Amino acid sequence: MAAAGRRIIVVLSPKGGTGKTTVSTHVAVGLARRRPDDVVLVDLDVAFGDVAPALLLDARHGLLDVARGAAPARHRSGVHVVAAPDTDEPLDLVADEELEHALDTVLSRYAIAVLDTGAGFDPVTRAAVQRATDIVLVASLDVPSLLALRKVMRWVDGLGQTGAVRHLVVNRATLLAGVELADVSQTLGTQPDVEIPDDPAIALAVTAGVPLTEHDHEGGPPAVAAFERLLDRLTPAPRRPWRR
Repeated sequence: MAAAGRRIIVVLSPKGGTGKTTVSTHVAVGLARRRPDDVVLVDLDVAFGDVAPALLLDARHGLLDVARGAAPARHRSGVHVVAAPDTDEPLDLVADEELEHALDTVLSRYAIAVLDTGAGFDPVTRAAVQRATDIVLVASLDVPSLLALRKVMRWVDGLGQTGAVRHLVVNRATLLAGVELADVSQTLGTQPDVEIPDDPAIALAVTAGVPLTEHDHEGGPPAVAAFERLLDRLTPAPRRPWRR
């Protein structure tokens, strides 16, 4: 459970290709602009995480390293970054209790944490979910993604996590996808909170390693306004828990 006033934002998506890491990095950088040096971005995809490359950071210290005293990388926006570990040792050989202790140690140092999870629901992801104040559920407009996300939502319920506020984000929203937003609501049982359009500016930002939320973009790309709406949801004090 998070300490009073602390925000632990867990970004979840059960399948690759939904843009989960793009959402995580944009959220963390945007929050860091509002609260410099108060934000940590943790890559919990310990095997294949790409948070550091997405931000063009040469960050090699993972969760265990930082918990033991190694310095996290610092992005120019002010966000501190705990990367996927640069090691040949499989993290699945590390005891779950050690990983949870490392996670708690790192989380205790920051007012705001953004946790980018892997595509599965491994022990470190479950531990993150159990500690979350906010869960950002990232879906794309395709049937496999929506059905897999529905299963993840049931898993979260099965963990007894009903206190975190859930934010449903539809990424790459476009009428050309063949799945309508009404289908999202029907499949998942809740309305999307934020729709991030299929905006070419996002692909350019990812390639350049410069999240759109790093700078002001008045009258800029449509995706900027969507990310700002998501940031507004995550910046204030926690709201009442989401219910189905």
